[in-house]
Amino acid sequence: MNGIGVLTICIFLCSVSEISLANVSGSQMSSKQDPFADLEYFNKTDAKDITWAHAVNSKAELDEFLKTDILMFEGDVLMRYNRNDTEPIMAHPPANDSDLTLQTFLNSLKPTRKGIKLDFKTIMAVGPAMLLLKSVYDTTDKPLWLNADILKGPGSNSGSNPPVDANDFITTCTNTYPDATLSLGWTTGWYEGISNAGYTQDMVDEMERICRNTTQIITFPIRAIYVRQSWVPLKWLLDTSSRYTLTIWSAVDDNVKVEDLVWLTKQIDKRRLYLDLPPELDDAFRKALASKGVVVSSLGSTASLMFASFVSLIVKYQF
Repeated sequence: MNGIGVLTICIFLCSVSEISLANVSGSQMSSKQDPFADLEYFNKTDAKDITWAHAVNSKAELDEFLKTDILMFEGDVLMRYNRNDTEPIMAHPPANDSDLTLQTFLNSLKPTRKGIKLDFKTIMAVGPAMLLLKSVYDTTDKPLWLNADILKGPGSNSGSNPPVDANDFITTCTNTYPDATLSLGWTTGWYEGISNAGYTQDMVDEMERICRNTTQIITFPIRAIYVRQSWVPLKWLLDTSSRYTLTIWSAVDDNVKVEDLVWLTKQIDKRRLYLDLPPELDDAFRKALASKGVVVSSLGSTASLMFASFVSLIVKYQF
């Protein structure tokens, strides 16, 4: 085979792989149905490339992060003083006051290309927040995620925050803003030496029953410390719908093994795995990926197989 033959094979393989990836991407879906619309908004093909500003709950933090190229802004929404006759603010319990209101948070992000994730710890703030959200963003293609822990998960105990009522949260969010991504998680806990089975099949069964009749895109926030030992039930949950993705998170003090995160990237479509990690863990993870050559391996599985076939042809015919 001559050089023209090699070039022909290259063009064919690249063309077929592009067609294959386009078919999988859901390009024929509306944004509401397309689980990869947020990636397309940011012109990304790998969910690991989505960067996060976490707990943006003050004016100073908001102003500082707005100067960066971070893509997704996450903040916690409460009613001021935990009273339903006040306004929604950005604060994480046990705080009950803040210099940053939800309205200012939303208005500040409106003219930007940043995405928004609102985290709710109580149902009290959900209704007022949704009305305010609708008034600021009547319609938008901006990534908008609405998060709450709606079930008890691994390590939860009597001292943990109670789950937000699942039915009330989902109904209120979807009735007001049906195009938003729902981020539905479990309350969790972890400490050094804890003996815990992680996310069990019973836990994911309950989540699947809640989510099966929804139409929204859903991401499941999963605590990184438990992900590898829980992979069988989590993979089962992920496989029940193409609308589902995972968002891996960690508390600063969790003793997460970086190799477990690297392992995880090999188990799942790169478009379905978001990582919202503390800076030190995130840096270690990305260095580990780079050392293994994972970062430059950006082809999908179908394209990778095609490329491997092409390489085997080169070896066989000794081009």
